[in-house]
Amino acid sequence: MIRRWPYDYVDVVYNVEVGGDLTVKGTLTASDVSYKTPLVSASVSPTVGTGGSAGAASTVLAPTSGHVGVVPLGGSVVFGGTFASGETVTVTITATFSDNTTASITKSATATGTVELTTADLFGIVKNGTYITKVEATAASSASSTSATVTVSMWGIQQ
Repeated sequence: MIRRWPYDYVDVVYNVEVGGDLTVKGTLTASDVSYKTPLVSASVSPTVGTGGSAGAASTVLAPTSGHVGVVPLGGSVVFGGTFASGETVTVTITATFSDNTTASITKSATATGTVELTTADLFGIVKNGTYITKVEATAASSASSTSATVTVSMWGIQQ
């Protein structure tokens, strides 16, 4: 097996030298190998809560079977729908770590548009010595009712 960061998978091995006796007890074919997909991406549209209260959380990133964590590499928040005069919509993106602690970043808008997550944003949701078990997004409007919408998209690699 050849180790490739951040995940392991079986790769082609060649130039193998064996000294002494070698007994082959079976054959490994390509169909016997399960490759893990390291890339993950998703888009979610969390319900926008009103009166400053966040709506229900939507999971943006989580590792698939065979992986333990995700490393976010980029993302964006699209603010859509119709904003009322003076309305502010705030999106909170929260990472949950393997030690059950969390870190969050927020993005706000007063009109429709797209906000890209910066490197500084992404560094705001990582923590040394742990891995991210999930990334969730919530949205809240300052208005008592809203027609605003939010779409959070993120992509990364799995560990």
